Amino acid sequence: MSTRLVFEEFSHACRLLLQTPLFAIFSTILDTLFLVCYGFFTQPARDTLLVYAQNFVTAVSGVLQEAGARYETPSMMELAMSPAARPYLNGILWWMLVLFIIAFVLYVLFQGTAWRAAAELLRSRTSWQAYLAKFALLNAAWFIIFGIVKVIMDTIDLRSALMQSITQTPGWVVPVQLRFAIFGALAYFALISYGELHHRPWKEAFKEAFRRGIKQFTTFLPFILIAVIIFLALQYVIFPLIIAPASAMNPALGLTLGIAILGPTAFWLRLTITALVSRTYGVRQQP
Repeated sequence: MSTRLVFEEFSHACRLLLQTPLFAIFSTILDTLFLVCYGFFTQPARDTLLVYAQNFVTAVSGVLQEAGARYETPSMMELAMSPAARPYLNGILWWMLVLFIIAFVLYVLFQGTAWRAAAELLRSRTSWQAYLAKFALLNAAWFIIFGIVKVIMDTIDLRSALMQSITQTPGWVVPVQLRFAIFGALAYFALISYGELHHRPWKEAFKEAFRRGIKQFTTFLPFILIAVIIFLALQYVIFPLIIAPASAMNPALGLTLGIAILGPTAFWLRLTITALVSRTYGVRQQP
């Protein structure tokens, strides 16, 4: 697959977008509903989780100070499982599970349908029900991986906050650049697996994402660069020069412009990655 093919798929996706505006509108509505529902349904859980985390740090700090008065140095596990801190730890784990389930259900429902709409334009033969079932299983694997990485990072940051509250010296936290690199790499492989999903079982799509993502990285590099350019253009040109002034005049106008720009752009990128990964350009049957 050549660099030329990447640009051919970009242009083909653009033509499909212009020829089928209803699909773009449908995808935009799904993306908007996902963001609205995610914010609405997860806000109470996130607020409660924050309270439990703050209480956990306070409880562990108290236990550690008492141990220090006795010249003891308990381990982090002993501190976390102490009678004073254990209820808050259990609360943290419970509300993290609640957030995981809410995010997973909403993501599969709205984003799975949006990705299936993109596959529909590329003549996928997989039914909507079968696709959503595969999408759910595939994302169960990705959510677990993302969740494990997130828990590890949050544990490191929580330990740093705990040590700072006791010693007044900040501990090591996961750098923002490292977070971005790790989650960016996972998102890269996940997008490739989405492109594979409409013509493969979910397990094969998951495995193929890593194989092709590593072996054909230079092939996907033009797509990555174009996607980054689009993201930077949205962040540093479109938002400050168009959406921000419109929001200052009328918040509803700014929101409408943002949705009108971001929605079709997201659908266009879905079309491109699905077509690119599936190698459909030039081999798909033309009408």
